[in-house]
Amino acid sequence: MRRERTLTAAVIALLLAGFGAVQTGVLPLAPIAGAVLQVGGNLAVPPLTDPAMIRRGAVHYDLVCATCHASPAALLRGDALRLTPPAPKLHRRRDDWLPEVAFLTVKHGVRNTAMPAWPARDRDDEVWAMVAFLLVLPDLAPPEYRALAGLDISAPPGQQTCVRCHDGAAPRLDLQTPDYLADSLRAFRGGTRQSGFMHDAAAPLSDISLTTLARALGQGPQEQPPAPPEAAICAACHGPTTLARPAFPRLQGLTAAYLETQLRLFTAEDFTRGGGPYVDLMREAVRDLTEDQISTAAHWYAPTDGKVSPTR
Repeated sequence: MRRERTLTAAVIALLLAGFGAVQTGVLPLAPIAGAVLQVGGNLAVPPLTDPAMIRRGAVHYDLVCATCHASPAALLRGDALRLTPPAPKLHRRRDDWLPEVAFLTVKHGVRNTAMPAWPARDRDDEVWAMVAFLLVLPDLAPPEYRALAGLDISAPPGQQTCVRCHDGAAPRLDLQTPDYLADSLRAFRGGTRQSGFMHDAAAPLSDISLTTLARALGQGPQEQPPAPPEAAICAACHGPTTLARPAFPRLQGLTAAYLETQLRLFTAEDFTRGGGPYVDLMREAVRDLTEDQISTAAHWYAPTDGKVSPTR
């Protein structure tokens, strides 16, 4: 992804040095935020109201962040941990939050605390999804939080973590073949494909559990009319129908926003996304795409109503 900001080392140092005091409540966040931004942070804040974006952040928060920071659905979660400074209850923090400071904190972590940096260094789109959720978190009642985090979604044994996010917030899995899903999970697990969301989900999977999960969730292609010229390069590998190759992802039914994000990651000059065994082929295929071509291809494959389709 092309960076939309210019952050000096001094900006990050100031944030990470000062945020420890914020954690313990010694300092309010707003003055530190102002200082950080005045030093030279030039951060472009994207729209943060997309429901699927907020939902992705919510599921990851509950799976990972709430272990220390608690949640409206588990107020005492994390209390037994001995952390110095103690992890703040993020559902109680509100008025002095700024998106820019939340972004820098999630992305870079907090020095001298248990707060780590985002696992995928250049996936700013994922960091912004977390920020979008954190901004609405203090206003959520327990039932609203449970719904956003997918806590009440039923799924077969072993599939709960996947379905919580991919049932409405992340790309549909039932469109893909087991071969492609298995390759993707191996890439996430091994770190050759970058994603902070998928890092924690794939890391504990064994080869056997990974293959079993891919077979359970993957179904394969669906019918689609012939592709327009702008999408023909995609159709040769990704379908529609029988044209799709077994080890390549099916794109029909994924959202335009998701497809556009992935294509921009692939066409970025500082390519850090990574991927499976065919990542170099994909890079070569899309390297010269313009923004208009990216948009045309993404919207041809995406649902016409622009909504994320459920996995089942």
